Amino acid sequence: MKVGDKIKDNDPRIPYERVLYIVETTKTHIIATPGKCQRVVRIRKDRIYTDGKPRRSGFTLLAIIALALMLAGCTPFGFNPMSYEELSLPLAEAWTRTAAFEYQDETVDAWKSPREFERDGGGDCEDFALYFAYLLGEDATIILYHYSPGISHAVVRYYGEYLEPGICGEYLTIDESEIFARIPYYLAMAWYTDHGTKGL
Repeated sequence: MKVGDKIKDNDPRIPYERVLYIVETTKTHIIATPGKCQRVVRIRKDRIYTDGKPRRSGFTLLAIIALALMLAGCTPFGFNPMSYEELSLPLAEAWTRTAAFEYQDETVDAWKSPREFERDGGGDCEDFALYFAYLLGEDATIILYHYSPGISHAVVRYYGEYLEPGICGEYLTIDESEIFARIPYYLAMAWYTDHGTKGL
């Protein structure tokens, strides 16, 4: 594998399959990233399947159990130890609150929970999208899409509109073919509030 090649990421901490672009290789590792506003991932070369998928250990069983509970009708608030309540704020209020935070480049490949986002005063595009979705409630869906080759971004879909979380009033036009992941509100809340990087 060489710089510029694509591999599929099956990290069990992420509830969707994403494409990683190789940006650097070393003797023992591949350095890859999902896109411009997301962090790099270091993967050992001996943990790459022949089909190009990274082999990740650790939380696979936990991810399967969490998804099974979701499909069984359990909301995240039934087993979320952090007790996030479902807010469903009006759009204008949720957007104003979200856009007040600052964009921050990050080096850790993990999404922040809403409390981490508030504590840190902001985050990157996925963190903004999760926080915005948290404020909007169950009608919000996090959208991940490629807006140019090798560059991806996270926004929120709400009642058929694509919204830029960090810029209040910014509506986007996105080609459906550019979207590579749709993360429903309950799945995002169940996963990222239970398993945020600091457990907040």
